[in-house]
Amino acid sequence: MASSLQRLFLELQRGLRRPLQPPCDVDRLASQPELAAMKRTLTWSCVGTGTQVQEFIRVLAARTSADELMVATPAFDVGRRLRSYEIVAEALAALG
Repeated sequence: MASSLQRLFLELQRGLRRPLQPPCDVDRLASQPELAAMKRTLTWSCVGTGTQVQEFIRVLAARTSADELMVATPAFDVGRRLRSYEIVAEALAALG
């Protein structure tokens, strides 16, 4: 699922504007400089289990003193996209 975001980033960097594409092996599509730029830009992106998402949110809030969180899930599969929002909601509920 994360490769949809990576592919979107790569295509935007290349000036391509098209609908979200299905997951793929982004490492095979991108050059090393493109992969490095993607890694830097997506540093504060989170992909993982509910527990990992909860820990990510906790660390992000502590480091930034943020009192709001914006969540965007550019996932090609709508069911997976909805599930990602459920995971975030569960993580936030657990954090109180």
